Amino acid sequence: MAVFMTTKDAERMMDRMGGKPFVVTFEKRTDGATRRMKVKNGVADATKGGSLAFDPASRGLRLVVDLDEMLKGNGWRMIPMDRVVSIQAA
Repeated sequence: MAVFMTTKDAERMMDRMGGKPFVVTFEKRTDGATRRMKVKNGVADATKGGSLAFDPASRGLRLVVDLDEMLKGNGWRMIPMDRVVSIQAA
């Protein structure tokens, strides 16, 4: 069983990364699988329309770009802030 960071600690660490790439490990809400991604903050426009239909923070999510998937044109990801296990500089 994974030990999760507090939401505040995860938010603080991700904010400190700024626009630099970092690696985040978290447990997916949908199936409980552990996922590790190299991501980046600072996402301004998340959809082709320029905005999301909801506020991710109100659902405990953070919008990031998965750097490995970005090249395929499908790099937008949501991270559940209450399920973050670790955050490391890339």
